[in-house]
Amino acid sequence: MKIFHMDGKIKLLCLVYFMVAQSSMMARATSDSFLLKYFQVESIPLMIMAAASLSIVLAIFTTYLCGRFQAYGAMKIATAGLVFVLGVVIALVFLFGERGETKAIYVFAYMICEVIVILPMVLFWGMAVGVLNPTESKKWMGMIGAAGTCGCILAGYTISWVSKEFYVNELSLGLVAAVLLVVSFILLFRSKLLTIEDDSPTPAQSSSILRKLAVLISSRQSVLMTGLVVFSAIVMSLIDINFKFEVRDLYSNKPPGELYDFFGQFYTYSSIAQLILQLLVVRAILTRGGVWGAISILPVLLLLASGFALIADWNAVYVSKFITQVVFFTIEYVGLQMLFLSVTKKMRGQMNSAVDGLTRPATIAAISLLITSTLPFWREDSVFRLNSIVICLCLVWLFVSFLNYRQYLSSLIQNLRAGRVFMGRTVPELPGSKRSHGVAKKEFGRILSGTLSTHGMIASLSGEDRFHPLRQALENELERNVDHMTALLFAMDDKVNFHRLMGLVKSAKASVKSEALEVFKGVLGPRRTDEFVSLLQPSEPGEGESAELKDLIRSLGERDCRWILSGLLLSCSANDYPENEDFVNKCLSHGDDLVRETALQVYLRLEADVRGVDEICRKFAEDSSSRVSQLARDRLALA
Repeated sequence: MKIFHMDGKIKLLCLVYFMVAQSSMMARATSDSFLLKYFQVESIPLMIMAAASLSIVLAIFTTYLCGRFQAYGAMKIATAGLVFVLGVVIALVFLFGERGETKAIYVFAYMICEVIVILPMVLFWGMAVGVLNPTESKKWMGMIGAAGTCGCILAGYTISWVSKEFYVNELSLGLVAAVLLVVSFILLFRSKLLTIEDDSPTPAQSSSILRKLAVLISSRQSVLMTGLVVFSAIVMSLIDINFKFEVRDLYSNKPPGELYDFFGQFYTYSSIAQLILQLLVVRAILTRGGVWGAISILPVLLLLASGFALIADWNAVYVSKFITQVVFFTIEYVGLQMLFLSVTKKMRGQMNSAVDGLTRPATIAAISLLITSTLPFWREDSVFRLNSIVICLCLVWLFVSFLNYRQYLSSLIQNLRAGRVFMGRTVPELPGSKRSHGVAKKEFGRILSGTLSTHGMIASLSGEDRFHPLRQALENELERNVDHMTALLFAMDDKVNFHRLMGLVKSAKASVKSEALEVFKGVLGPRRTDEFVSLLQPSEPGEGESAELKDLIRSLGERDCRWILSGLLLSCSANDYPENEDFVNKCLSHGDDLVRETALQVYLRLEADVRGVDEICRKFAEDSSSRVSQLARDRLALA
């Protein structure tokens, strides 16, 4: 992966996400510090609920903006608005922050910071998935995420430095505003690269906000994605609130600056772990494990952590918080964004704002209200109660993730019009398509292995004319095997029109090809898909490392195919003949007439021993094949 050879839009997305993640992380550390510094423990869930409620209102508005101006336009408006509000908050904190006992100003400051943690991030990914296709996403989302993580690391060090200053509140808020201001200017001057161009016809849409929010229940896909966000948000909210309880108890009698320093260090180290994952792991998970691997890894890790905590009677809230902080924004959130790629481009930003931007804060608000009303429950025997509930929720989360992945594939099939039944017509069944799924999958793997070998041999053939018959024979065999494997694909999934998908894989349009490959990967898995698709690409003469004839004979000489054996024989030249003479002699005794005839032709053309030639011709003069016997008699007549 050459960083400096990236497409311009990828570089721009990396830069913007670097700034967005930096502002989000500084806002997170600032909001957490405000929350634990200025409010009592019983107020923590209420404050979280209040911030989530504000996020809900803003999510409704940005969903409307996404429908009117795309995610890119909505993000320009949102960042400019947040910068203005932050300017007002900084002035209020500076002038009135230390006055009065309730410090009501910090309620508003905390809520704005919490909005900044979520809103720009949601809008950014709505903008990013609008201009990326599935293949680009798997290739570059790790790099984009790594850019964001670098921003988080810088933010962590910055907050730790600011914590030692007298005007810590004003400085931390000012830095957030400054970064968002830079983002706003970048978006203003680079609009062309991030504007979505969609060739598909888009029906006229109502400008009603309620109509825009209808995407939450507009399809089975949106309902399942909403469910995925709900269960992930519930688990992470439970972990986050209990984490805040523990941190507040730990730092209740320490100087306020230590809270900033703690959060700065915590988010710095977690961001370093994120960067390591993004550089070394994320791309491998996305390309090999696919979307299903990305959206299932976090609940699996939390299951393991909570299970161990129950067994060892150990408070795992710090570990669980660290896992969610590291894995959620590196792998889980990227997997969630990839689910939006099965939605039409112009709907992605709007749906992202509604499903993620609205559902997540709504869930957080509900959980915060629940915890507020049941606070003694969470403060007593927290190890058993918290981890038991997390385990149960993670199991449901995993199940919903699986349903989302299946629906993701179904939506792609529908978008590509690659269903088995289309326009009232059903794709006819092929021979072999009635096998059971397990039998078909096993047979597919066996045939694929042999066909890959054949494909490699075709690529290794020289462009000389003498290899043309062998090339033709191998290409015919490859075509037959591909047809057989296609029939087996229908046995693995009878709802997909694989004939159409195979045509789309060859499409010059990157987005269409990428979506077709995603469907194949859902049926075959990433590795087998790459291998199968490679068979659909024509091989040019001499494309691979040129193979010697003796090696080809060693690999293909035992085949039963008369055309392949004849092709091997016709590939013999005067230079090759001495070391392959045994193969020619063996073919002279072959039971197939065509193979014997070809072997005799090659023998007569290349054999230098005249006495031996006459002896062979006398032997074949009475051959059961009239063509072979005539060939031998003609040679004897010339002698």
